[in-house]
This record gives sequence, structure tokens and C-alpha cells, in this order.
Amino acid sequence: MSKILIVAAATLTAVALPLPAAAQAASQPEGVRVSYADLDLSRAEGRATLSGRISRAAAQVCGRSSSWNPVHTLLVSQCLVNARRDAQAQVETAIARAQERASATRLAAR
Repeated sequence: MSKILIVAAATLTAVALPLPAAAQAASQPEGVRVSYADLDLSRAEGRATLSGRISRAAAQVCGRSSSWNPVHTLLVSQCLVNARRDAQAQVETAIARAQERASATRLAAR
């Protein structure tokens, strides 16, 4: 079983790229691997740490917004929301598996 999530988002740099390059970038999402092999996702601390890692990975993929360009700021914000949303299904699956394992371990210990 893989202990890595992929945080992906389309590269949203339309304002900075000529139209053909922007269209190509938007159609080819970037991805960042986020490892959680060292985390216990059955515990709140592990889930919080994973959430922070996902946020940092989304920021890495989406880039930073610029205060001088409101369109770019909006695109980056949308990218961040989409990246987190897209990772959520993977996170939920990983948490469910961790909780099942923790539950089975507690039952076996009885």
C-alpha cells in the first residue's frame, strides 16, 4: 500500500504566459508527492500534520499570489482550493485505512 498522496493542480499562470502556453499549462496538471508513512492518521496529530503538508504542497504547485495582479491572485486562490479538494479523497481513504488498522490492533490486543 502506498503511503504517498499526490497533490495536483493545473498550472494557472495564464496572465503571465502567452495564450497557447497558458492553455498547454492548464491542460497538464503538476503534481507533488506528499508522504504520510511516518504519520499515525488514526490520531488527530497525524491528521493535522498531513493537512499542513498538503497545504504546503498545494502552495508549491499553485505558486504565490501577487498583490499587484488581482486576476493572478484569484487564479492562485482557485488553484489552492482545487488542489486541496482533489487531495481530499485520497486523505479520507488513508485515514479510514489507518483507523481500521488501529481498531483491528486494539481488538487483537484484548
